[in-house]
Amino acid sequence: MADRISNLPDPILCDILSFLPTKFAVSTTVLSHRWKSLHLHLPTLYFEDETFQHFKSFIRFLSTKFYSREITVPIHSFTFKRDSSFRNQRIVNIILIWIFERLRLDNLHFLEITFHENLNARLPKHISCKNLQVLKLNYVIMTDINISTELDFEFRFDFPLLKVLHWNTVKFPTPDSFLKFMSSCPILEELHACNSRITSSVEDESNENFKLFPNLKTARIFDNNVPITVLSEVQSLHLELNMNWIRCKQLPLFRRLVNIDIIFTNELLEGPLKWLLQLLQHCPILQNFTIQYYVDHQSELVGDYWIDPPTVPQCLSSQLKTFFLGGYGGNENEFQFVRYIMQNSKVLQTMTIESNPVVEINIKHQMLMKLSSTTMTSTTCKLLFD
Repeated sequence: MADRISNLPDPILCDILSFLPTKFAVSTTVLSHRWKSLHLHLPTLYFEDETFQHFKSFIRFLSTKFYSREITVPIHSFTFKRDSSFRNQRIVNIILIWIFERLRLDNLHFLEITFHENLNARLPKHISCKNLQVLKLNYVIMTDINISTELDFEFRFDFPLLKVLHWNTVKFPTPDSFLKFMSSCPILEELHACNSRITSSVEDESNENFKLFPNLKTARIFDNNVPITVLSEVQSLHLELNMNWIRCKQLPLFRRLVNIDIIFTNELLEGPLKWLLQLLQHCPILQNFTIQYYVDHQSELVGDYWIDPPTVPQCLSSQLKTFFLGGYGGNENEFQFVRYIMQNSKVLQTMTIESNPVVEINIKHQMLMKLSSTTMTSTTCKLLFD
């Protein structure tokens, strides 16, 4: 039987091999002479140490493949993932810095550096990737490996074409380094931010120094250090609410925000309802509003006794189509907030109330009866209760 795959042009075969971890792509050299050098021309490199039995073999493989590649062949995608089983932190960081020096960063379109939660990769303080479009960082420290202190030196980041930025547990030694990192991607479209760490806190007055992302479409924020002001142009927002946002003196106008999903936790149960109303006043075209709060059975969504605001938010009058509230416990303030949404949302199509799982069945029935007896402005809205 003819080997039709081997007869394909080199660019197509390289594209196929690019979907594999580099270790497995290299193993195709045993197939025939036709495949022997293909891996040296791959535009994608994917190194993951858990596919190796020993740390030394992983480092040897990684360095060998870099040395054997033709330096003129561009690398468009680079992924480096490190498992927790290999503990020689300093050697890996040296290798990582060496890789950055050889990558020719201006060719990169995709870059992912992922370490285990018990480990931390150290990245250079100067990173410039003129054509990078996707950047994903997990458990990394923004500093040079060779310096004795993480303070008092200049950071420079430059990602002019970056569209997708994801981070989880990234450490910045100074607020200024975090500011420069956040400001280095002017056309960002997707932001996933979780648990950045800064040696000294970001002061509220410094928020004005952060540049907003004018092209931002989606954002998932689980990070106290990201100021709400930079998200004013976002279209879809998923966030875990933090006290920095609740204490924000002036919310920005979210003129393009259509979908918002907010998560509350125990620590944020004091007076969030006023903030939610203020938020609605600043979201004129909001169509889908989701609130989820995870509390213990002794906690309630509390605050000052509910008073209807003098003006109805524009989004309730003409835009809001779906409303979801998860963790509903049925206390008076919760009910008054839900009632307000029901009575002022003129085009609402679906209202879904999910009760707190610890609520007893007879109490759930009482909550449903109370909600069902409330008049809705929208004649087509369906009330769903669980």
